[in-house]
Amino acid sequence: MVYRLPTNHSLVPSPVDQSQVLLSPPVTPWRGSLIVSGTRPSDRAGSQDVRVAALEIDGDRVRDWPPQFFARVLHEKRVLHEVITHIDQHHPPMCTFVADRHIRDSRLNSANEIMFRNLSRVLYENETVVIVPWGTPALRGAGMIIYPAQNSSSLLVGALFFDRPFPAFLGSSSPLIPFGLAIPAAPPMHPQPHYAQGMVPASSYDAHGQSVSPRRSHPDSPAEAILSHGGPRQDQYQHYMMTYGQGNADSSPASVSSVHWTSEMNFTGGNGSSTQPNLGQYS
Repeated sequence: MVYRLPTNHSLVPSPVDQSQVLLSPPVTPWRGSLIVSGTRPSDRAGSQDVRVAALEIDGDRVRDWPPQFFARVLHEKRVLHEVITHIDQHHPPMCTFVADRHIRDSRLNSANEIMFRNLSRVLYENETVVIVPWGTPALRGAGMIIYPAQNSSSLLVGALFFDRPFPAFLGSSSPLIPFGLAIPAAPPMHPQPHYAQGMVPASSYDAHGQSVSPRRSHPDSPAEAILSHGGPRQDQYQHYMMTYGQGNADSSPASVSSVHWTSEMNFTGGNGSSTQPNLGQYS
């Protein structure tokens, strides 16, 4: 009987194996503004500028995304479960949103994180979604539907409609904002020179060919540990209030140059409510 000993050549992957590794090119994350109106049912005309990053983006259209999106919370429709069912049936391209961590000022970074988590809380508790038109002629579909992750307030999930309309059960909700039309928004969270909108370098796990969908997360993805964790949402929800100007009833985001946060914030979670000092006043 003859035994064949392994050689160095037998340990080298075949050309087919090497080509399969190259089939998953890294996808560059997008970073910019999500200007959301309707985060509070009592003030649906007001808007908030939430700085976000989109990770694990399906498709190759991210370079067509504008630096900011205008979005609206669908308070009048409890459609979260219908949206999730539609996504499971039709499998549109997907992405994962997180709060932008590239804000240099630590206080402003914390305030942005609070707004992001509050948006997630509003969507989760009201069983609704955010609809976002593309706002650019480069993308002819309806836009995005953003909804909360089922087990964490630190993630939002986006369904991408690049070349198709929104589902019929959303009604005549698209387009929301015609191309080129600007709406009043809250003052910027921080000076613009400190914030470069648009494309940013890919994260460290891109070299491994990260997943392009929350349904197919790569094991090294920062979203995988959260999305794969079962059970109810564990994060504390942070409620906040923001007022404009010096208490003038006519003050609005478009008519003042500074933003004043209230002197305290209420935190609610599984252990009840507590009150803590706020981050301060920002100009």
